[in-house]
Amino acid sequence: MHSTRLIKLLKSFPHADIRRFLDFVRSPFYNKNKKVIRLAEFVLKYHPEFNPPVFDEEAVFKKLFPGEKYEYQKIKNLLSDLLKLAYNYLRTKPVYFTEFTSELNLIVNLRSLRVLDLHEKILLATEKKLELLKTRDGIYLYNKFLLADQRQILNTIKKPNANEGFNETFNAQFELSLLNLLKQYTIMKHVSIENDKKFSLKMYEEVLGYIKKHSDFENITLKEYRLIALLLEEKTEEHYRELKRIYIEDYDTLDEEDSYMALFYLNSFCAERYNNLADEKYIYELRDLFKHAFNKDAVSLGTFHYPDFIHYAKIFIRAGDIDTAQEFIKKYFNKIDEQHKDSTMNHLNALINFQQGNCEKALYYISKVNFPSFFMKLQVKLIHLQLLIDTQNYEEARAAIHSFSQFLSRESTLNKQYKSAIKNFLKLCKVLIGVSEISSAKERRKAAAEFRISSEKLNSNLFGIKHWLFEKTSKL
Repeated sequence: MHSTRLIKLLKSFPHADIRRFLDFVRSPFYNKNKKVIRLAEFVLKYHPEFNPPVFDEEAVFKKLFPGEKYEYQKIKNLLSDLLKLAYNYLRTKPVYFTEFTSELNLIVNLRSLRVLDLHEKILLATEKKLELLKTRDGIYLYNKFLLADQRQILNTIKKPNANEGFNETFNAQFELSLLNLLKQYTIMKHVSIENDKKFSLKMYEEVLGYIKKHSDFENITLKEYRLIALLLEEKTEEHYRELKRIYIEDYDTLDEEDSYMALFYLNSFCAERYNNLADEKYIYELRDLFKHAFNKDAVSLGTFHYPDFIHYAKIFIRAGDIDTAQEFIKKYFNKIDEQHKDSTMNHLNALINFQQGNCEKALYYISKVNFPSFFMKLQVKLIHLQLLIDTQNYEEARAAIHSFSQFLSRESTLNKQYKSAIKNFLKLCKVLIGVSEISSAKERRKAAAEFRISSEKLNSNLFGIKHWLFEKTSKL
């Protein structure tokens, strides 16, 4: 139905776009059908909820054609026309819609009309206005290039042999192009690492070689993506520290999306160090990063997927910052899908109680969790097994190990490295149970020492499993 498609599209419009779209529909340049204008005025009053009863097609017909017999085709045509206008509005809306879009259009048109004195006056004013901007993102560089290009053309018209403005135009174009390349490289590089996927990255080595030699970029966003690219390639603490500094100290000069991407790659670096090297300090690094994002209300770009929500809260919990974890849960819980809310809350209650040593309580909550995601099921099974061992339910733990092993054998999508680490962890859990059941204190200490050596050989700390084994060893 046209009404369904129309309402779905209009629901996605920000409030500012609703106002602009209504002006668009009222403009005789785009639409001369007054019935469509009346339809738009009626429908858009109910943005963004658009309560279904209001948009029953017969009800809309009565509003637009009072006293007339209902004709489906008539209202269908109007709804179809309004949907087409919505598409046309999006077609005409600039992708890079900024306060400079209209000024740039004016500048270009003044030059085309050869009104050069006005062209130069508006160009100079717009250049000054651009330099007052605090955010120096890709759109800033894009506008800077367009203005530099107009400046170069003006100089060429006024002084054909002066060769003025070429360096400025080239530098602006170069910075914009380099930034766009680095953005694309980093995304593709990340995907290739995570999903074992090969991409053809043209000129990657050349660009990488260039940014290794040059670090003196003025643009903060370009500096950010240079460091992200190097972090992905070289994985050094130095690049991590510098990127973290930019993320925290220069946060207000970054675009919302760019600051989020900085956090994303910082998170990936810390998670890798924690999971592969079992370096616990990176939990506290993540705590600091997430706390900064939390304080800035910048923890997500729109919808919060429940695994990401849990990841945030889990870092605060693991770092022992339960108060911040609970503040975070309270503030953002309603952003996750309704269908996952119960399991998410039970999962987090389990983690909080686990952290506080209330293992029986944690076991109760984790038993109530049921996620559709395989990766989340994996985490739940690990926590459940750990809690069974912590509460000395050894027979249940043995059964859980057997069930877990079968679960892993059926799964083909799990990264081979992860699967190997968890299989080895399950073997160690069997040994741990056996050691725990040794009655002789002397023999148990000897077995515990051997178990510690075996635990140290575990090649992964995924989800903190290695730390947990060390903790159990110290208590044997």
